[in-house]
Amino acid sequence: YVYISRIPFRTTPLLLTMARELSRVPLKTIIKFSNHGEIHQLVTDALNKKMYSVKTRVIERTSDYIITDASLQGYGIIIIKNHTLYTFKGQWSYFVDNMPVLEALAFSLAIEVAKNNKLNIRGAQWFTDSQSLLSAINKGHSSVKEINYAICNYYNHDIHGHFIRSEDNPADNASRGKELDMKDYEKIGQLPVLCVD
Repeated sequence: YVYISRIPFRTTPLLLTMARELSRVPLKTIIKFSNHGEIHQLVTDALNKKMYSVKTRVIERTSDYIITDASLQGYGIIIIKNHTLYTFKGQWSYFVDNMPVLEALAFSLAIEVAKNNKLNIRGAQWFTDSQSLLSAINKGHSSVKEINYAICNYYNHDIHGHFIRSEDNPADNASRGKELDMKDYEKIGQLPVLCVD
C-alpha cells in the first residue's frame, strides 16, 4: 500500500503512477547486481524459459535495424532484417530499480535473441533512448559496474549506435507488454537510412 494522505496534492498523480507500475512487476527484488554472473543468469533465464513473445511482419525497409527499450515492467526489442520486422517483448523475472541497467539488459537480450533466431545483425543500426547506455557502448566501458556486467560481452559487436528520443522510440509499447500500433510503424518508417563505411 502507498500512503499519500500527508503528501501535497500535486505529487499524488506521480505516486499513483509509480504504484501502478510497481504493481505489475514480480515481487522478487534485486537492488544491485554483485557480479557478471547474476546479470548473465537473468538474460539466460529470459532465453531458456522463453520469457518473450515474437511477432513478424514484412516491411519495405532494406537496412538492418535494432531498436531497444526497457521499462520497469519489461523489455521491447525490434529487429529489422531482410525486409522482415521481428518484435520481441517480455517481462523481467526480477524487479531492478535502475533504468540504465534495465536498458543495458534489453540491449544484451537483443543480441542474444538475434542469435537464437539466427539473425545476423552485425553492421546493423541500433537505436536507443538511453544516452548513458549509448555512451558506454561507444566508449567501451561504463562507470556503472552493473552496466558493465550487462554489456561486457558486446562491446566489440559491430553495431552502430544512435540516440532516439523516448517519444520517438517504436519499441516503447512493446516494453510495456503492448502490441505495436500504427504510430509505432510510422515511427519505424521515419527512422533515418544511415550509411556506415
